[in-house]
Parts: sequence; C-alpha cells; structure tokens
Amino acid sequence: MKNTHKANTLFGLSLVEILIALAISTFLFTIIARATRTGGSSLATITSSNELLEDTRNAGEIILDSLQNSVYVYPPMTELELNDSATYFNTNPDSNDNIWTIGQDPIIAMIVAPRVNQLDCPTNPDACLNFVAYYTVKRSVVTSANGLTYAGFPLTENTANPDALMLFEYRKVLDTDTLTNTAPPPVESNDLSYAGKLSDVTARLVADYLDPSEGFVIEAGECNIVSGLSRSASACPTTAGSINYKNSLMNGNFALNTLYIKGKKTYTTPELIFEFSPRNLY
Repeated sequence: MKNTHKANTLFGLSLVEILIALAISTFLFTIIARATRTGGSSLATITSSNELLEDTRNAGEIILDSLQNSVYVYPPMTELELNDSATYFNTNPDSNDNIWTIGQDPIIAMIVAPRVNQLDCPTNPDACLNFVAYYTVKRSVVTSANGLTYAGFPLTENTANPDALMLFEYRKVLDTDTLTNTAPPPVESNDLSYAGKLSDVTARLVADYLDPSEGFVIEAGECNIVSGLSRSASACPTTAGSINYKNSLMNGNFALNTLYIKGKKTYTTPELIFEFSPRNLY
C-alpha cells in the first residue's frame, strides 16, 4: 500500500504548514512595507522642515547683520512711504498701500553705516549711508506680476499657500542732503526696481512662505532719547507727534515663523527669535 501522505508534503513540510508560513510572511512583509513608507514620509517631513528652518535662520541673520551695522533705527510710530506708489513688492499686507508705520506694520527700517571708504560715495553704494528696510508682502501680490524670477526660477502662484508672506529687503543709497534736525531721516524715492536691474533702489527676496499671521513680528525694546548733551535709554514713542530725529530704537527682538503647505501636509518651523542691539548706537 502506497503512502499518500508524501504527496501532500514538500521538503518535510505539509501543505497546511506551507500555507500558514506564506500567510505569516505576507503579514510581516505588509508591516515592513508600511513601516518603510511611514519612515520615508517622516524623513521627507524632516528634510522639508530642516530646509525651511535653514532658510528662515539665514533670513534672520541677514536682518541681524544690517541691524548690527546700523547708525540709526527708526523708532515706533514712524511713518514711511516706500516708493511713490504701491507695487507688487512694496505693498503693505495690512493696508494694501505703500505706507508703513513702524511698530504697527510688519517692518523694521534703519540706516546702515558705510561698509567701505566713504570717499568712494556715491560711485560705490557700499561707501554711502544706506536706508534699509525689511518687511513682508503677500505672496499672491508678488506672483500676480507676470515674468518674475528669483534665483533663476519663476515666481509662480502656489494655490496651496494663497496667504503666505514673502520677506523683502528694500535698500537705497541715502541722500545726505535730505537729512534735517526736525524729523527722522526721510525716504525719498521715485524709482524702485527688482534686484538685478540698474537703479538706485533695489528690493530683493530674503525669505518665502512666512506664516500669514505671525510671519515677521517685531518687538521694540528701549529707544535712545537725546536731550541736549545727554543721552539715555527710555521708553519708545507711542504717538507720531512725539517722534524727532533724536529718537532711535536701541534694542529689541524680531521673530520669524514659516508655514508651508504641500498636498495634505503642513510644514512649520519653530519660532526663531533674534535679539538685536546695534553696536553703533551706544
């Protein structure tokens, strides 16, 4: 009589044992595949967040460098007009015009000392006093202007981030003839062009995808108040009428927050806070 049991075995394993082993293997492979996908997704999130964090930190360092080399920082309640009219990269996101108020709008402005021998001014802009401002603009306003590029890439609309903000730097060689003893140094400009074009004024993109509500927050500390020959740190002006050319912001801090949405994921960075105290004001 033949042994029929051998027909249902393979290498000493029964058919039932083989099926059970296959089921267990399939289950384990499924778990491993899910873990791999999850790990890859987490890695992608970390990579994106790290890139955002690095870009945001670099932007903060750029602002901090300008502040540290400032000889004058516009105090709260100072009203500034950037250019003769609002354009796609100088429009106040709160008021939708080109009028900005220090302490109320997301802007910080200063006069930066010459970086090289002043005898070369105005031939070399780095040899002159420069008015410099950092401020945010709605991304949708910038991308609405056709044909713009940054770092060789077109600035296009991102429908997943319609309310994101861009951080810009506005820089202009300051005409010393406009300085007076009665008011903070004015900003007189009738020509604002995008960085890279020939102009006495440039605006350049410093950071992208800042948080729509708290992307760039400036907190003033003390102001430098000069009276006669004395100089002291005191509370900053709270009304426009109390400002004069002797008021200068001495210290404070600013915070940068980034928010980027891609597909179903939202990437954010920890709030980066930068404290400043311009060394030229002491």
